[in-house]
Amino acid sequence: MRKLTDSDLTNIAGSMVEGYHVEGVRIKRGPYIDSDHYGILLGRSAEGYYVTWEFNLHENEKVNPYWGHYFMEKRANALRDFHIRDLEVSPELSSDYWDCECRRKYIHHNSLDRCPRCGAKRENCPDSRKSEVDEGRDFAEDVPQGTSSEFTRLLSHVGHNIEVAVYGDNHNVSVECVDCYEVLYSVDNPVNGGDG
Repeated sequence: MRKLTDSDLTNIAGSMVEGYHVEGVRIKRGPYIDSDHYGILLGRSAEGYYVTWEFNLHENEKVNPYWGHYFMEKRANALRDFHIRDLEVSPELSSDYWDCECRRKYIHHNSLDRCPRCGAKRENCPDSRKSEVDEGRDFAEDVPQGTSSEFTRLLSHVGHNIEVAVYGDNHNVSVECVDCYEVLYSVDNPVNGGDG
């Protein structure tokens, strides 16, 4: 096993691994001398199911996934896991709100049992991240907006490393804060039939 390189990531992106199309791939962060010998990938099956895997390369350069989290159709959850998977700190969750399967406007108050757009049921979905609730971002239309504004949310990222990432075969483009592992803005390609 050897250190992963940017060239490896380029070769892996867009390929098929264990029946999943690789939409995102990166080198794992960590305190160990060989942490950069491992990577994390985001994959999507033909059925639209998402997975994140930690992986390394075999001697024959074949991708060897060894630890996965499966998300069914919950792309937003898979994308979050892809960005924070190797961080030691788990995000604090809010028991008053839950995340549906929509890619944007996915935070609902617990008083709502089902998302009117994607049909996800509250009991099948995770609690929302407290930081996202506090920032007032990605609230669905049924959630009253607080005092937080888009301006304030974006202002908090001034001076951070920001990148634009394309996922899938040009299915989605996202503006992401690399320092905070946070999607600042995400839009689906209407030609590819992205959801709400």
